[in-house]
Amino acid sequence: MTQPAGVVDLCVPADWAELVLPDAHEAEHAFAELVRRTWPRGPEALWSSAASVLHAWRRALMRRGAVSFGLVSVPRPDAPRAEWQVLTSVVRLPADPDIDVTAVLARMCEDQGAHILHVERFDTAMGLGVGLVATREIRPARLPGMPVTASDGQPIRMGMAAALACEPGGRDGLLVVGVCFAVEQTADLAALVAVIAGRSRVRPGPQKGSGIDT
Repeated sequence: MTQPAGVVDLCVPADWAELVLPDAHEAEHAFAELVRRTWPRGPEALWSSAASVLHAWRRALMRRGAVSFGLVSVPRPDAPRAEWQVLTSVVRLPADPDIDVTAVLARMCEDQGAHILHVERFDTAMGLGVGLVATREIRPARLPGMPVTASDGQPIRMGMAAALACEPGGRDGLLVVGVCFAVEQTADLAALVAVIAGRSRVRPGPQKGSGIDT
C-alpha cells in the first residue's frame, strides 16, 4: 500500500509527545525537553545523542509521509509505567471493491511478525473500522556507551494494537499502529488506537482547512 496525498482531520491526545513536528526549531526544543523528562537519571553526556536519534527518526517519519508519531510515558499506580508509541499514517488501499480490509490489516501485522489475538470491526467517522490486538517479539538494540547486562539481546515481548479506518469502497485509509512495552497494557493501548482511528478523518485533495496536509 502506498501513501497518498490528502488532508487529515486528526484526533490525538493533546498532552502526548509528538515527534512529527513540521518546524525543526520547535522539534529541537521539544526533543531536548523530552529526553530530560523521560531519562532524568540517564548520563547527561548521552542526552544530546538521544535527542539526535529522535531528530533522525522525525526526518524518516516525515519522508515516509507519517501524519503523527506520539509517545506516551506516564506512571501508573501499582503497575508498570505506560510506555507507548503510536504511529498514524494515510495509506492507499488496493483498488478492489470487494477487498477484505480485515484481511488486509491482519496481513500487514503478520508480515511484521505479530501474533494476532483478537480482531473486530467498529464504526468510525469515515464509516468502516477494523481493529486488532496482537503481541510481537523484538530484540532490543544496545545503546553505545551503556553497560552490557545479562538480559541484553534477549527477546522482548511487546503488546501491539492496530486500527484501519476507511470509507466503504474508498481508496484512502487511516492506519493507526501502537506498541507498548508491558503486554498487560495492550487493551488500554488498543482503546486509544481505536479512538484515534474512529474520530479522525481523511479528506482527499489538498484543501484549505484545519486538517493536516499530508
